[in-house]
Amino acid sequence: MSDTNQEKLLTGLDKEKKQVLDYTARTKFADMFNTLLVANQSYNPDDTLNAISTYVDNYDEFNIVYYSVISNTIFFDERFKKEDFYSNIESFLSKVSNSYRVMKERNDSEIDKMAVIYRFAIKMFEHVSLAATQVDKISGSIIIETEKAVQETKKEVNTTLKEQSDKDKEEIKKYYKGLEKDSITIMGMFVAIVLAFTGSVIIPTNLVNNAANIEPAKLVLLLSGVAFIFINLLYQLIRFLLIINEKSESITKLYDISVVNVILIIVFAVSLYCL
Repeated sequence: MSDTNQEKLLTGLDKEKKQVLDYTARTKFADMFNTLLVANQSYNPDDTLNAISTYVDNYDEFNIVYYSVISNTIFFDERFKKEDFYSNIESFLSKVSNSYRVMKERNDSEIDKMAVIYRFAIKMFEHVSLAATQVDKISGSIIIETEKAVQETKKEVNTTLKEQSDKDKEEIKKYYKGLEKDSITIMGMFVAIVLAFTGSVIIPTNLVNNAANIEPAKLVLLLSGVAFIFINLLYQLIRFLLIINEKSESITKLYDISVVNVILIIVFAVSLYCL
């Protein structure tokens, strides 16, 4: 095998190994971060300190804060409670700070490692604060948009209900108006029948029965006068019924009362002249 191919093979193996180590480091980081998610009453700062210490010792090449893990936890993990986390990280930073001060007084060789742990925790805290702020803003925006949508929907529903109510009122008004028209029409038809029966049967019959005792001119005079009154009353009654039913022009087209009135007036005048 040539030196070039051997170098490529070793480079490929190193890259694959690095990917495996990166995945393992990411998993260990998530486990370490999860120690801060417990309820404040159950939290022990030593658990986080030991987890970070182990992470720093074993994965110094990947000694980074995996922001994607933190963001994913804050956005989607139901275990994350902002109040508990802030209390836990405060307790942890207080412990690390006290430990650092004690180690500095003792000139402990592990003081540099404790400083790394402290900076590591500060980075986590800063990113958690940023992600939590984003969550709050997104949640606030969603709430505002939801409230706006609810108000718009409520407004549309109220408008629809009002329109439907107005429509129902108009329908009811039309219904009762129709009933009123029908009632008046029925009564008018009854009056017209009575009037027609009286004018066309009773009055002419009485006149005919007494025709022998009445002069022809006077008989024509009476008949023309009765016809004038009867026809005009019947005409006005029918016209009134048509006006109620919004068909007032129908009778004018079918029957011109003025022509009949002129004829009856002429007959009445001639009869009156002949007396």
